[in-house]
Amino acid sequence: MVDFCKNADLLIHDAQYTDEELELHSSFNQAMTTAEKANVKNLVLTHHDPSHDDIFSGNIEKMCQNRFPSCQLAKESLEFTL
Repeated sequence: MVDFCKNADLLIHDAQYTDEELELHSSFNQAMTTAEKANVKNLVLTHHDPSHDDIFSGNIEKMCQNRFPSCQLAKESLEFTL
């Protein structure tokens, strides 16, 4: 995966769970590790667990941005110009 997205301007990555919840999908930390190793410029985390509420998601986004500042959670109507 790292080689595939090496130096990408944007990586949209599945990140449905925390490390503790991990089951058949990527965790937030795994997505950030991939982005860091690949030297990705912007990271968007997608495929959110519907049991996580907006407060949980907001806290996760802040935690992720502390580690990877150009990270954000995908939201309805989010658009990028490439």
